[in-house]
Amino acid sequence: MIHRIKKTLLNLLHPCIGQVWCLHRVVEVRSKYPSNRELEITPYYLENEIVRQKEQGYRFVSIDDLLSSKCTVFPKKWINISFDDGFRDIYHRAFPIFKKYGIPFTLYLTTSFPEGKADIWWIQMENGRSIDDFERILKIVYESGKPMADEMHRLTQTTPNESLCLDLALNWDEISEMVDSGLCTVGSHTVSHPGLVRISEDSCISELYESKRIIEDKLGVEVAHFSYPHSMQNERVQRMVFEAGYKSATLGYGGIVRKGDNRYCLNRKYIVQS
Repeated sequence: MIHRIKKTLLNLLHPCIGQVWCLHRVVEVRSKYPSNRELEITPYYLENEIVRQKEQGYRFVSIDDLLSSKCTVFPKKWINISFDDGFRDIYHRAFPIFKKYGIPFTLYLTTSFPEGKADIWWIQMENGRSIDDFERILKIVYESGKPMADEMHRLTQTTPNESLCLDLALNWDEISEMVDSGLCTVGSHTVSHPGLVRISEDSCISELYESKRIIEDKLGVEVAHFSYPHSMQNERVQRMVFEAGYKSATLGYGGIVRKGDNRYCLNRKYIVQS
């Protein structure tokens, strides 16, 4: 009874505005490693979800529209699709679907991806490793409290594989084409994809400002939105994001967006294909 009353009050005082979907990759064949597999969906699944949501009366909008006051007029019926990182399969497998249905989307870009310098360590770690070993090392990396990429390479005695980035990452021409379509809003996901709570304040500031500057210089667009790598944030990091000039920042999980939510700690719906 008390739970029901609290839920009713929450819905009255902080009504649902809509959803921001959190996605990473769209691939034809998904990884056999569970933690990477859950970051991947197929084009068929993406298109079916779009059609299903449209049939239920949902409208797909840009992140700017979702966070504007007009979205409170029709609560619960607004969706923004967002991608973290900057994988090329977004351009080849998701973008054609978005053009087909006129779907706006957000790309939270890690700028080392199109620069050809990204350390895609969580994919590199798959190489020749058993599933159990992969998941064991990944658990240690996330629980260590240390910078994840450094810890992974220390544990596996490897160095960053830049050729992997060149194979898998978007380039600036592909990103520019998506922006020019009018469907893609580009936000920042830092320069090098670190857990911001695990690096120094100076490094954090550099990640926030430099990624914003690079995207704005390359694409000639304002970068107003941010996504926390690995969803790692705290009040100190939120303050730095605000001071860097961003208007919002998202987690990778949490569910719906409500009226009155902290714009620098916004929930997203983590989309996982079974």
